[in-house]
Amino acid sequence: ALYTLQSTGPAGGGGHLTGVRGGGPLTCVVTGNTLWETVWLNVVNEAEFAALGNADRADPAGMFPWVPPVRGREGFPTTTPADVHPANLYWGMPRRILLDPPAGAGTCSVCGTATEALVTGFVMKKWGVNYAGAWRHPLSPYYPKGDDLLPEHANPGGIAYKHWLGLVQSDPARGATAPLAVQAFRRRWPRVQDLVPAHPMLWTFGYDMDNAKARCWYEGLLPLTYVPDGRTEEVEDRIAQVVRTADLVRYSAVTAVRSALFSPRAKTKPPAPAEVSARFWRESEPLFYAAVADLVAAEDDGAVEIVKRRWLAAVTRVAEDLFAYYAQATRIGDVAYPQRIATAHRDLRIFTAPGGKKIRETLGLPAKEEDHHEP
Repeated sequence: ALYTLQSTGPAGGGGHLTGVRGGGPLTCVVTGNTLWETVWLNVVNEAEFAALGNADRADPAGMFPWVPPVRGREGFPTTTPADVHPANLYWGMPRRILLDPPAGAGTCSVCGTATEALVTGFVMKKWGVNYAGAWRHPLSPYYPKGDDLLPEHANPGGIAYKHWLGLVQSDPARGATAPLAVQAFRRRWPRVQDLVPAHPMLWTFGYDMDNAKARCWYEGLLPLTYVPDGRTEEVEDRIAQVVRTADLVRYSAVTAVRSALFSPRAKTKPPAPAEVSARFWRESEPLFYAAVADLVAAEDDGAVEIVKRRWLAAVTRVAEDLFAYYAQATRIGDVAYPQRIATAHRDLRIFTAPGGKKIRETLGLPAKEEDHHEP
C-alpha cells in the first residue's frame, strides 16, 4: 500500500505530491513463466538505464530518496533526473511518510496475513520530493504534449487492442513511444527464448484517477508478436494500418447509430458513444489478433492485401451488427423513423467500403474497379 501510494498515487493537497509519472500512470510488464523471469524480462540494459538519470550519483542519498538529506525539505524545490541516480524512478518518494514501530503480532486488515510485526500507524509530513523535468520511467508508455513527453494514464474503457500503438509498439505518427523495457525486450527476444513463454503477454495496469479519487482499476493482457528476419518495421507499419482502420470503422458505427436515433422526437434514447465503442473493441478483438498473426506470416504484397481486405470485411460486419442492435435496423417497419435509419445504414456501408478514400488510404489498399466509392 505504501509503495502503491508513492508510485501511482495522486496529489493530496498542498505539499503532498505525485511521483515521477503523476497520479494513476499505466505500467506495462512483459510476463515470464515465473516471478523471477518476469522481473528479468523487464530489465533495461545498463547504458539505457544510466541515461535516465545521473548515474554518477550512486551514493545512498543519490539512489534512495529516504536517505538524509531528504530532498523534499526546504532548499530542494525540485528534483530533476540530473540531480539523482536513475534508481529513483523505481523508488520515488513524493510523500514524506514514516511508519510507526511495529505494535506486535497481529493480522493485516488489508490482505489478511498474520505477522509478528504489525504496523498500525504512520506519520506524514508535507513536502516530499518534488519531481520535475523529463523523467522517463522504463515501464510506462509516453505521448507528446508540446515539447514534452508525458506518461500515459488509465482512462475509462479498460485495456484493449486499441492501445496496441504506444504500448506494444511505438506510434511514430502520433509521437507515442512504447515503454523502454518493452522495446528492450523485443530487441533481445531471440536471445532469451528459454525465459519466454510460448505466447508472451504484455500485462498493462493502472488506476483511473479523478483528482484524488480512484474511480477504477484497469488491467489487461496484450499478446506480444515476434517478427523474424528483420521485417519488424514493415510488419509494424501494417499492424498500425489495421488498428487505425478499426478506429475509423468504430467511429463510423457510433456516428451511424447517433444519426439513426438522435432526434428531439425520438422515442429511443441513443446509447452513449462509449458503450458502442467498448462493444466494438471487445467483439473485434479476436479478429485483430488473427489478422496480426496473418500479417506476420504474409510474405508478399498480394498476401498482405488479402489479409487487410479480410480484416476490413470482418470489422465491418461487427459495426453493422452493432448498428442493427442499437438502431433496430432489423425491425425497421416497427420503428418511428425508418427513413433516417435506412439513410444512416447506407452511410455506414459507404464509409466502410474498401473503395472509400479514407478507408483505402488508412489501410493502405490499392484502388480497384470493383470497389464501391464514396459519392
